[in-house]
Amino acid sequence: MKRLQIPFIALLCAVFAGAGCQTTLAPGGAYSNDELLYQADRNILRAYDSMHSFVLWEFENRAALSRWPEIRTVADTVRRGAKDWIGALISARDAFNLDRSPTNKITLEGALKMIQSAIADASLLMIQYSDQ
Repeated sequence: MKRLQIPFIALLCAVFAGAGCQTTLAPGGAYSNDELLYQADRNILRAYDSMHSFVLWEFENRAALSRWPEIRTVADTVRRGAKDWIGALISARDAFNLDRSPTNKITLEGALKMIQSAIADASLLMIQYSDQ
């Protein structure tokens, strides 16, 4: 079978973003040395691109991937949920930026984990089925 096309730049960004990469934030900078707020902004920026790369990969390789209906199921889930997931992350980020309470921190961390999980699941499928 022909090797499936993967947008490698987007995939690598999704898989390796934040993995062991520690950033030193300026104490007086835009993030006031708040790593969580910085990570939220990074995830907002890369979430759309990563999820779009996955659904585009699935669409462009749909015929070859038809043996694995679970891939289309995940892609359809991403298509339906991406806007809401990113919106929830933006809302949680904005709430935390205004009031850095423990409740807002937990909400933001949860939204970050949800986005990161969706990106990781999509990336793993792309890696697993790219050589099929």
